Amino acid sequence: MRDSIPASLRRAAGRLRHRWSLPYATFARPPLGGSVSDLFLWRGDVAGTRFIAENTLALLTAEPIHVMHRLSFFDPEGLPAGTVERHGAETYTTIEPREIDLPLGTFVHGTFYDPSSLRPEARELLNLRRAHRGYCEYRRHADSVWSAVHGNVGGITSEARESHHRHRLLARRRVSFLYTPQVHLHPHQTATIFLLNPCREPESIVISLQAPESEPDAREPLQTLQIPSLGVRGCVVKGKDGYLSCLSRLPMCRPLVFVEEEGNTRHFDVFHT
Repeated sequence: MRDSIPASLRRAAGRLRHRWSLPYATFARPPLGGSVSDLFLWRGDVAGTRFIAENTLALLTAEPIHVMHRLSFFDPEGLPAGTVERHGAETYTTIEPREIDLPLGTFVHGTFYDPSSLRPEARELLNLRRAHRGYCEYRRHADSVWSAVHGNVGGITSEARESHHRHRLLARRRVSFLYTPQVHLHPHQTATIFLLNPCREPESIVISLQAPESEPDAREPLQTLQIPSLGVRGCVVKGKDGYLSCLSRLPMCRPLVFVEEEGNTRHFDVFHT
């Protein structure tokens, strides 16, 4: 009986059945020619934030292809806070948006190509560049080393028209779950945690700490963050020994964690886990 049911119908039925655990809208599709991005953290309160933008078509074809990179910024409340555009044909472009005066916020990265200027081989690959990648780098002081991290889950699309841009948020809230980064914080460390919300609805996130030898459910509540759509909130954890956990309905409640060590005032580490 199962073999008589088309595979496409079985997949659709499975998505409906498990829709409350899916990270994206059940039948969501990006706009035609749209560019898909994660949601990235902007920190204007440190010495530097810069973005390494990927030119996916140039990577796939191994030849220079002109692209426009657009970074769209939002303030902590998720409200638009400006855009930055850069043009080039390089495989990777480093963008330092010094014109953005924002102590803390988020941004998305869009890539836009002119199909009429592409060779037929590159035009056939145009749809693949929607899932491009990018990396954000931060440094604590002007003479610090850069610390790099890739994007957090987002599923945010931008339409390809250059005259204006609109964003669609494909990520959706799911059933509540607990996420525990695999990093052990020690009392001599200070961890600054940032959580971003790529969903349409605001989200409440409970941050707690579990001591190394405690029972699995014995967690110390630290803070509850209320994060608007496309917004960001932070939490500082200092002098603690244990493992952080985040309880939320985000599709992947994976925080960005900046760790500072006592005795090292020049640098920090940043990571997802």
